[in-house]
Amino acid sequence: MKSLRSRILDKDLLVGTFCALADPMVVEIVARAGFDFVMLDAEHTQIDRGAIEGLVRAAEVAQT
Repeated sequence: MKSLRSRILDKDLLVGTFCALADPMVVEIVARAGFDFVMLDAEHTQIDRGAIEGLVRAAEVAQT
């Protein structure tokens, strides 16, 4: 599987979404829905820096 970086450099068509909920289960569901990437919106929502680690881990689990 090609990395996201290499797919961007190859100018592949990528489809993603924003996630504004600080629930790891939601991130995992979104990641398994077939999107190429998930953007964690910590600027416009109440997701704090402490929650980011758990959300990234949930996305990584869904990748496997």
